[in-house]
Amino acid sequence: SRLYRLYVEHPAWFRYDAARSAQLTLKSDPAYDIKETAAAPYLQFAASAPAQRLKLTGGVRYERTKAKAHGLLIDSTAAYMRYADGSIVRDGDTNPASTLSDGRLVTNLGTSTAVDYVLVNGPAMLPAVRDGSPVFTPEIQAAGNAAYAANETKSTGTSLGLGTLAYTRAVYHAKGATNTALNEALYPSLHATYDLSDRINLQLGYARTQARIDYSNLIPNNQVLDTSATTGIAGQIVLQNPNLRPWTADNFEARVSWSNRNALVAIGVFDKEVQDFQPRVVTPPLTIADIEAYAKQFPDSGLGPEYEGYTLSYRTNAGSARITGTELEFRAPLGTWLPGPARGFDLSGNITYVHRQGANGDELGLNRPWMGSANLHYTAGRFAIRVGYRFNGEQHLGSIAAPNGVVGEYIRKPQNLFDASIEFGIGRGTRLFISGSNLTNELSVLETRFPGKPDYANLTDARNIGRTCTVGVTGAF
Repeated sequence: SRLYRLYVEHPAWFRYDAARSAQLTLKSDPAYDIKETAAAPYLQFAASAPAQRLKLTGGVRYERTKAKAHGLLIDSTAAYMRYADGSIVRDGDTNPASTLSDGRLVTNLGTSTAVDYVLVNGPAMLPAVRDGSPVFTPEIQAAGNAAYAANETKSTGTSLGLGTLAYTRAVYHAKGATNTALNEALYPSLHATYDLSDRINLQLGYARTQARIDYSNLIPNNQVLDTSATTGIAGQIVLQNPNLRPWTADNFEARVSWSNRNALVAIGVFDKEVQDFQPRVVTPPLTIADIEAYAKQFPDSGLGPEYEGYTLSYRTNAGSARITGTELEFRAPLGTWLPGPARGFDLSGNITYVHRQGANGDELGLNRPWMGSANLHYTAGRFAIRVGYRFNGEQHLGSIAAPNGVVGEYIRKPQNLFDASIEFGIGRGTRLFISGSNLTNELSVLETRFPGKPDYANLTDARNIGRTCTVGVTGAF
């Protein structure tokens, strides 16, 4: 490549940064492994009432998933000196029993650019007051001094050593964190069909379902972060929670339909009650009692008394939401009422309304409440044509507050999309097709609306989603 040739011709223009290279290797695409064992036996039954007018189908699935994963551990506290109790050494720590007149436990025997921080009284004397910035280990201090002498860093004092290879090796550990998880539950379902008459059918259904397991919560990427003691917080521990349950939902549906040969009119309602969302929580500074409790909850986290005063950040299961809606579906073979060649026409379509409720409703996606479609088909011998229409209703994307306190909304405007396709049979089982979507080049338009704001001033963004055209051949062999 040109870049490589430039390197060969001018090697002095390039510099290998071992510390940055090591850090990027570990962080950019962290190594991980995961082993999952799943069992999902299912028990099903079917029954029917006399005359076959009522039919029941149901069952229950027991699902048990066990997994263990290893992933990246980022522990910035591993770069610091520690006292005998495992707590971090800070340059402002004091104890009246210290041999230094001002009570300090830490002193720098070097300079700000060639540091040599030491514990004057050794690690056994603990601070009565903890204050200041964390102090790097002697190995990292030495690496920082060498980097400053080589003009590779401008850091000084307690920051000298940050970003060195010694620091990276102390803080980043490939597959150094472990998570184990066990998830088991029962998922029942029941479906009933009842023929009210020869042409009218009633369907009722219930099913408990779950979302896909989010492996990003299982694969550990734990971080231990330090902060200045002047904030009142010793640091923060960020954990992946392997005990997170996937979202679950109780789904209820009802549908009544009328049919006559190929004609159909149906209306249905549905109610989906979703629970076990996954918000992130951050605890107050941990006490020893808190650490003992969380160590039981997260046995693979390595939490110990040395993290007293740290906060803990993790995701947990909480919250619920509800989706209700109605769907109208129709299908009409127009050829039944049309003469001659027009008998090849038929019309189909649907209209859907969806309403989200609950504190966590936005986590279910920013759907458009109203959506619909209609398709006109014509078939004659080898020839078939379809003209379609899709309606995407107004989409509410969230609120926005102006500097004067007035609250407005981001709105995605409705879309009217037209599609078409043509097919022609060119041989046994082989057809040539041409299809196109968004033929009128409808735009995706975003508006910012405030009370009293004129319509012409609402436009925020308009994007061309483009027309598409596909030509091909299909066949069955």
